[in-house]
Amino acid sequence: MNIKKQPPLDFLKKNIFTTGVFIKTIVAIALLFFYAFVSSRFLPQGINYVFVTRLYQWLLMLMAMLYFVFFICFYCTRHGSFKYINSVEGFYIGDLFLLLLPMIPIVRYIILNQDSLSTFDSIMVFIIFFAVSFILTFLVPIVVGIIGSRKILMIVGLSFSYVLFNMASLASDFSWHLSGSLKIQFIVLVVFFTISLVIYSLNRKFLNIVVAVLFAVSTLTALISFRRIRNEIKGLIFPVDSPKIYAYTKGKEMKRKPDCFLLTFDAYAANETMLKYGIDNNAQEDYLIQNGFHIYKGIYSLAPGSKPSMDCVFNIRRTSRQSWLSALMGPRYSDFYGAGFSGNGAVQNILKENGYETFGIFSSYYFFREVGSFYDQSFPTKAVAFYKLLAKSIFEGEFRFDVELSKKNYFKYLAKKNEVLASTTSKPRFLYTHNEFPNHSQNSGRCLGNEIELYKERLVKANKEMREDIETIKKYNPNAIIIVNGDHGPFLTKNCFFTSRNNQYDKSEIDQLDIQDRYGVLLAIKWPKDANIDHDKIKVLQDIFPSVFAYLYDDASILNSRVERLTFYELSISGVRVRNGIIVDGKDDGKLLFDSMKER
Repeated sequence: MNIKKQPPLDFLKKNIFTTGVFIKTIVAIALLFFYAFVSSRFLPQGINYVFVTRLYQWLLMLMAMLYFVFFICFYCTRHGSFKYINSVEGFYIGDLFLLLLPMIPIVRYIILNQDSLSTFDSIMVFIIFFAVSFILTFLVPIVVGIIGSRKILMIVGLSFSYVLFNMASLASDFSWHLSGSLKIQFIVLVVFFTISLVIYSLNRKFLNIVVAVLFAVSTLTALISFRRIRNEIKGLIFPVDSPKIYAYTKGKEMKRKPDCFLLTFDAYAANETMLKYGIDNNAQEDYLIQNGFHIYKGIYSLAPGSKPSMDCVFNIRRTSRQSWLSALMGPRYSDFYGAGFSGNGAVQNILKENGYETFGIFSSYYFFREVGSFYDQSFPTKAVAFYKLLAKSIFEGEFRFDVELSKKNYFKYLAKKNEVLASTTSKPRFLYTHNEFPNHSQNSGRCLGNEIELYKERLVKANKEMREDIETIKKYNPNAIIIVNGDHGPFLTKNCFFTSRNNQYDKSEIDQLDIQDRYGVLLAIKWPKDANIDHDKIKVLQDIFPSVFAYLYDDASILNSRVERLTFYELSISGVRVRNGIIVDGKDDGKLLFDSMKER
């Protein structure tokens, strides 16, 4: 039997051009290119921005290649007839149900951040991302559907929306910071697109059922997770007793009332720890000594985070709430709640009762969020709406701890801080200012290749600010108590975050440096010349104000108000703790946290 072979040109003509598959594919890829290109012009810097930029550049090359193939085929068949007739598909109202797919991560974020989101914030976040998804999935495909397959274009918009909205979860799962893996991102995009298109083509009503089930399961899982977090937090809450310091100061008269300036530098470690990173900060410590500061050796905070650490400093007790731990449970922005750092701590209240004017000067509203400001004067005075911060984080594709910070606001902060330091009033003053530098690692759960170098660069800025602050105080208020301190460590070892994250490290792997790296801090205090201070009474960061009040009241009994020197948030170092300067459990169990403690 003779089989007549089909000429190659006829095959190309019939199978490429008459079916329109080739053109519809190009249109779909062109739409994805358009989405990626436009997004790169509007998205803030972050993982999503890097993703869409890489994606449109890659798609540009792919389209160029496909167009080349198209025109070669067209040239080869130019003597024949070329027709492309696209049957415009109708709009099916039931397809709107598909918008629940990209909203799955959005609803999860909203639920996990209920501690911080108001009802208005929650609604705004939902509306913003629902609108974006609606435009990409329906409005644009309806217009472009004139020349392409509306069904395919709709799935393209659905897939693109889902990947963008879910990027923060991917970043958390894969420990990405500022950029991710295009390979993984593209695989997620293609798999999501393929599965959605296949199910939709076979039975779109069945796809709606699948979407409904996924949405319901994800929402229920998020609610259960949020409830579990709440219950775990309750289980970690310490008894909320009145700080002991009140009992030691009640009814007593303050004998001295010098101004007191607490200059906290975020994640500023002592030189003993920095030397182990290969950083020598001895020149800065020499500067402090030359300017009358006493540098306390072997100092650590009881907590490895800014808010819990400083709340404990101001209330002179182990903190009563630990929702900061919930950051381990998945992408969420909300943080620790407390009032000590916001001006309502025992320290500030006692100072106010004795005629002090209190100031809280910060580079962002971070320390006032959820609780407000209790200082007599504070900066900044206005918060960025939380839904804007959450939306920004989702668009960036990463939940960064410093999403609220900006260079513009930081310059304003420096000016306001200098204004307070350079002013004088008839009232004694207390100032707490929390400088942004040198700051800790990026908290992704994976160290950057140049993590220590970046810390060293930020340390230069911190040292410059510290010197400027001290010189200003020396000029305008030389008799003030000046406290310079770090609030926790810089997180530069192991995974540069909580070592227990995803069970990455067992406690048997945690050594002395890992603990110093998370709890160790710099502490230097310039006392007035007449101060007779027992420096040995200050062994942890939270011992500062019992000693300050003992001096102000001229009453050594106040030193008995010191907090138990036992670290908490031990999940940051896989369950290892420090009690009275001695490591409990881990690789260096029973060893002193700092070698310099032997000298004390």
